[in-house]
Amino acid sequence: MVRKYYLFGAVVLAGLILFGVNCYAQNNNNQRTKVIYPGEFLEIHISEIIKDISFYPITVNRINMEIIMVRGSDNTLRITYNACKNCYRSGKGFFIHEDDELVCQKCKMRFHIDIIGLSTEDCQPISITDENLIFTDNSIRISYENLSGNTRWFQHLNRR
Repeated sequence: MVRKYYLFGAVVLAGLILFGVNCYAQNNNNQRTKVIYPGEFLEIHISEIIKDISFYPITVNRINMEIIMVRGSDNTLRITYNACKNCYRSGKGFFIHEDDELVCQKCKMRFHIDIIGLSTEDCQPISITDENLIFTDNSIRISYENLSGNTRWFQHLNRR
């Protein structure tokens, strides 16, 4: 009887290896969180980036992170980490979307989509600049190396 279970487990494991494993986990909001491994990229198709603020949950080095992307009223892409430059250590230094703004959950500072990445305030979303992005014809890529170099902004976050 025990051999049957070992055999069944071996068959299931072989199937996962042969057919690939969908590398997604579930976060608290039941959104699909993409796990990014060394040598990989977070790739987002440009057509997905709309005028509304979009959140992209990812996991890098076992740290849950989130990327925010939006297209400003001037059609400029604005890309940031969902972590506040000043408030991130508090555990509440992340942003939520209200109307056309991001609102810091620690200090309640508000950022309109057209100034995301341009603000000089201490409290602001952490921008991902063009030199840290890879643009293709249809998508934007962010490398594992860039993502893993920014996990520090997310180690204190508590979204409960």
